[in-house]
Amino acid sequence: MVLVATTSIIWTFSALAVLVLGFADIAGVPVSGSPEFSAGLVAYMTELPSGSAWLSVVIIAAVVATVVFGARSPGPLAAAALLAIAGLVPVILIGHASSGTDHEQATNSLGLHLVGVCLWFGGLIALAAAGTALGKDTAAVLRRFSSLALFAFILVSASGVINASIRMPLPEGLTSPYGVLVMAKTAAVIILGIIGY
Repeated sequence: MVLVATTSIIWTFSALAVLVLGFADIAGVPVSGSPEFSAGLVAYMTELPSGSAWLSVVIIAAVVATVVFGARSPGPLAAAALLAIAGLVPVILIGHASSGTDHEQATNSLGLHLVGVCLWFGGLIALAAAGTALGKDTAAVLRRFSSLALFAFILVSASGVINASIRMPLPEGLTSPYGVLVMAKTAAVIILGIIGY
């Protein structure tokens, strides 16, 4: 719970930093406390999709942080976990997949990809942080995580293949620089799957 609370606070402040710095970058102005900067930031959050999306992420992250600080029973913690996953949605909707060709399928596959990556990588971080604190429960926790990791592995692999196939013509696209990168990533995922197994 300490790890969850800490990372939810980091997530909240990171999203806030992306919101403020993203506006400063787009507007071409330095970050300041001036009324002009504040007014521009408010307009960015209320009128532009990227500003609204990052504001949503900040709010979702702050709610998750608040819930995990006070909750200790499974129900509220499960709700916080689902809300945290929902916090990916605004980022997915403004990502590069949303503006490309066949954007509906690309956005959906990117969403599934990010959910899988977050479950897989987040679980690995939690296991590494818990380390020896698990004690006699280590084997049981690893078995449970193994099931989640397998689901995440399949989700990441399948959604990655779908997303790549949307972005390049097959089979001739496999020899392009992007195709070579996709094949290298595919090999890396297979190697990670073998290591995980």
